[in-house]
Amino acid sequence: DVVATLPQPLDLPDNSCGVIRAYDFLEHVVDKVAMINEIYRLLAPGGLLLSMTPSTDGRGAFQDPTHVAFYNENSFWYYTEPQYRNFVPGIEARFQSSRLTTLFPSEWHQRHNISYVYANLIALKEGMPRNAGVVWF
Repeated sequence: DVVATLPQPLDLPDNSCGVIRAYDFLEHVVDKVAMINEIYRLLAPGGLLLSMTPSTDGRGAFQDPTHVAFYNENSFWYYTEPQYRNFVPGIEARFQSSRLTTLFPSEWHQRHNISYVYANLIALKEGMPRNAGVVWF
C-alpha cells in the first residue's frame, strides 16, 4: 500500500504504472492540475487513467460536503485538447480520451439524479504516436 497526500508527489518512479484507477476520488483533491500532472508522471507511455467521478450534470457532485473539486465531461478537455490546455498554466499532462461519457451507475443513482462522468484517458508521452491522429506537444 502507498499512503500519500495528493497532489504531493508519490514516492514512485516516473512511468511506473500501467493503469491508475480513480473511482470516487478526483472530486476529493483541491488542486486538479497538480493531481492530474502527478497521475500523468506516474503513468507509463500509453498507460490508462480510469476515472469515475460524480458529474455536475447531476446532484452528486455538490451534495457531498467532502467534495472540493467538480467535474463533467468538458472538464477533461483541458488534458486532452491542446486548444484548451493552453488556457491553464502548469498543465503538463497530455492524454487522449478513449472513453468520455456520463451515466448513472445504477437505478438508485438514476432515481436520485446522481450521474457520473466516466473518463478513460491514455497517457501520451514524448515520441509516442496518438491513436488515430497526431500527438500535440
